[in-house]
Amino acid sequence: MGANWDDGVSVGRNANEAFTNLTRDAAWEHGHGGYSGTMAEKGSFILAGTLPARVTFQDLLTAMFRTREVEWHGHWVERTYGDVEKTYTDYKGIERTVTTRECVKVTKRRKSPLPKALQNPAGERIVRAFLAADSDKWGPAAGVELNARETKTARSRSYKGKQGIHAYGFGGSCSS
Repeated sequence: MGANWDDGVSVGRNANEAFTNLTRDAAWEHGHGGYSGTMAEKGSFILAGTLPARVTFQDLLTAMFRTREVEWHGHWVERTYGDVEKTYTDYKGIERTVTTRECVKVTKRRKSPLPKALQNPAGERIVRAFLAADSDKWGPAAGVELNARETKTARSRSYKGKQGIHAYGFGGSCSS
């Protein structure tokens, strides 16, 4: 069994209602049998905050996928992978060589891979929440409240003119 990344935008009076709408829509479109690789497999979410005004949900996802190449340890750390040859002697006394792909270099990055609007503690917390949701197919999805511009766009699809409706973006690895 594997995992697929799935994300989506949904609207509702609060985050719980928006998440329920998103998971129901995914189950309707992809079936109720389980292991669909969609948000229908997620049972909960963690709301990470609100997107800054100049950042779209797609910008957030792009930043999250870019930061997969680096890791956060109080600073950004980049790992370089390469082929490493290891020689060993097997049980018959024959010397064998195995090539594996391993981390060969760890360097500190001075520059953040995030866009300028997300280079603050709140923005980095949002990205780290989405990275955590990416690494755990059985864990909760990550969610974020969208900014006013994206909320207006999402509401125009189905809730035009209604008050108190907010838009949320959710994402995570889902079991498939």
